[in-house]
Amino acid sequence: MIAALLLALVGVALLSLCLGERWDSPVDVVRALLGQQVAGVSFNVTVLRLPRVLTALLTGVAFGLGGAVFQTMLRNPLASPDIIGISAGSSAVAVVAITMFGVSGAALSVLAVLGGLLVAAAIYALSWQRGVHGARLVLTGIAVGAMLDSVISYALTRTQVYQATEALRWLTGSLNSAFWDGVGPSRPRPPCWSRSCWSSRVASRPCSSATTRRPASASGPTVHGWRCWSWPSP
Repeated sequence: MIAALLLALVGVALLSLCLGERWDSPVDVVRALLGQQVAGVSFNVTVLRLPRVLTALLTGVAFGLGGAVFQTMLRNPLASPDIIGISAGSSAVAVVAITMFGVSGAALSVLAVLGGLLVAAAIYALSWQRGVHGARLVLTGIAVGAMLDSVISYALTRTQVYQATEALRWLTGSLNSAFWDGVGPSRPRPPCWSRSCWSSRVASRPCSSATTRRPASASGPTVHGWRCWSWPSP
């Protein structure tokens, strides 16, 4: 299965490098990737298309790590940042900042990250009742996410068309402006990457003998500490 997924990923990436305003043959694309100068192909592939493909791949890796850590720590396949409200928290803060205060650029990214962290802490606190159970946390996150979605809708309906368009563009994302200078900042940082993989792997071992928090806690590890340390990782 993994080999098939990797093969499909390589195929889609190669197809993306071939597609554009015009079709470039896979042979010419591979030659351009190997450093050969192919008239009408090298610039399109190495300067325009390759940064977009790499940005998309690295962003997908970050999303995958986030979902893997959440599902491993909470022992629930529904636990992912987009379902339990953390993504909605970042989006709500960003949309309000764009539509009401005209924030943009790096400041907007910082506010979105802080909003996601704040919402994650709020969800964890609201779901605490002599500990945090995975199902309770997921349900709390879904409720908080629904509330924040209403905040996003309200902000979009109360602003100007131009600002609403900017906010929608931020929500959906775009690779149109992805160039080589943005590939580095978009990749998952090695410390975050390694911490996400290591924490999800190690912290899941004490819980492998049980599906609930209490037996895992009885075996020695402080489960809440592991969860807080890994939340949110990427």
